[in-house]
Amino acid sequence: MSSNEHSPLVSSALELFGNLIKVRRLERGITQKDLARSLNISAQTVRCIETGQGNVKVGTVFEVANHLGINLFELDEVSVHEMNEELRDQLTVLPKKLRQPSKSVCVDF
Repeated sequence: MSSNEHSPLVSSALELFGNLIKVRRLERGITQKDLARSLNISAQTVRCIETGQGNVKVGTVFEVANHLGINLFELDEVSVHEMNEELRDQLTVLPKKLRQPSKSVCVDF
């Protein structure tokens, strides 16, 4: 699989995220260019997100979604922080060897 090809599941998720973002942007009357400008990203990046094409960092997708008030996992900011606190607590009791990933993980889709 080349870097621009995704599994069917990932392709479907990218399409879903892109559609959610596009609908919310259009509902708010925001152009791709204006959305890009407000987030300091390129209009091309917004197009890639909305079409589910290209390699856009997952963090960028979350930033765009958050900016438009979309909770991709139906979690609000408080829930995310609470879950992170719980996970941090769990990580402190794990042996150090288990806390370090054996391979680097790419955050891009």
